[in-house]
Amino acid sequence: MWSYLIRRILAVIPVLLVVLIIVFLMLRLTPGDPAANIAGDAATTEDIAKLRVELGLEEPLLVQFGIYAKNLLKGDFGESFYIHLGQWYQPAALGKNISGAPVSPVSAFWGYKKGE
Repeated sequence: MWSYLIRRILAVIPVLLVVLIIVFLMLRLTPGDPAANIAGDAATTEDIAKLRVELGLEEPLLVQFGIYAKNLLKGDFGESFYIHLGQWYQPAALGKNISGAPVSPVSAFWGYKKGE
């Protein structure tokens, strides 16, 4: 049972890594300049350049990915560009994840028992 559970947990790691890479690339490689979109039409080129530095868009893609992954592991989802509030604390999502956590081992156990 324990070896099955460990194998399943280890199998999740590459899947999460692939999903993390796909989401990052979808966010970073979309057409248009995010800094120009956030700054708006009235922004000067200096304002846009300053915003690009603040957002880390001047860094290489691999460095941006490292920062993205590190912030996600810390629970920091960045700042909303619309309401200008930090997105690291979301009580509704946190409550759903915590309340569902005890169900996962039980589900894995019953799935394993059914396969015997």
